[in-house]
Formats: sequence, structure tokens, C-alpha cells
Amino acid sequence: MSKIKKGLMIGIGLASVAKREAKNILNILEKQGRLNKPKAKKLANSLLKKAMSKERKLQGILKKELTRDLNALKKRVKKAI
Repeated sequence: MSKIKKGLMIGIGLASVAKREAKNILNILEKQGRLNKPKAKKLANSLLKKAMSKERKLQGILKKELTRDLNALKKRVKKAI
């Protein structure tokens, strides 16, 4: 498995775990009376927006790395031909 594919799989796994844990924490805070339902929902939406922003940044970084690696590979192929 390529490093890029491994990185993507790790990212997807981390996002899934983070989402589940955020839901658990919000549910606990709601049950303890520290957050009411509307505030919990607002906080969840805020966390989701931040996560999506970070995901876009990560996609940009991956795209840049892939482009660099593909260009390097093209150069090596041209030399070999």
C-alpha cells in the first residue's frame, strides 16, 4: 500500500473516531446538565465546520504532494525512455 493511500486511510479513520468521540462527549455534557440540546447542537455544528476546514487543508496538502510525486515520476520515466 502506498504512503499516500495509508495516509488517506489513517485520516479517514481518525475523522470517524473524532466524530464518534465528539458525539459521546456532547451527550455526556448534556446528561450532566452542562449543555442543553440547542447549545450541544450549536457546538457540534461548530466542531463540524472546523473539521471540514482542516479536511480541506489536508486535501490541499495531499494534492500538492501527489502533484510533486507525479512530476518526479514523469521525469524518471522520460529519463528511462
